[in-house]
Amino acid sequence: MTRPTRSQATDPEGIRGIIDPTTEDKTVIPVIAESLHLTRALHETGRVRIHKQVQERQELVDLPLLRETAEVVRVPINRQVDGPIPIRHDGDTMIIPVLEEVLVVEKRWILREELHVRINRSEHHQPQTVTLRSEQVTVENLPTPSREGSPSSPRREP
Repeated sequence: MTRPTRSQATDPEGIRGIIDPTTEDKTVIPVIAESLHLTRALHETGRVRIHKQVQERQELVDLPLLRETAEVVRVPINRQVDGPIPIRHDGDTMIIPVLEEVLVVEKRWILREELHVRINRSEHHQPQTVTLRSEQVTVENLPTPSREGSPSSPRREP
């Protein structure tokens, strides 16, 4: 006898004959299918009451603060140059050339001045009082219709 094919095993009528071409015998294989149907229902197992309180406290914070100031010094140069001069650095001083075109019989570059920019940094402490808040939560079990006689015990959670 041959094995049933997939299409023969899933016969919509439930039972189908399989014919072996060599013996002309008919074999009946019953096909059984189960199905499942689920439902959900809410079931109250208890109730709780939650209280939240915000608490404030004053705390002194002393962290270093950075302050930067820029000091600009104008240095007169009044010297003829061949073309634009790029910004350059001399240590912690940035030098920015200020150019002017002067019309003579020919055009020349005159370096009128340089701006020397130096960044001064200072660190100082300035204590400040800030307000910090934290919350506290209280959870209280409430009786349900099925738990009327049971004691409720409040719990505190920070």
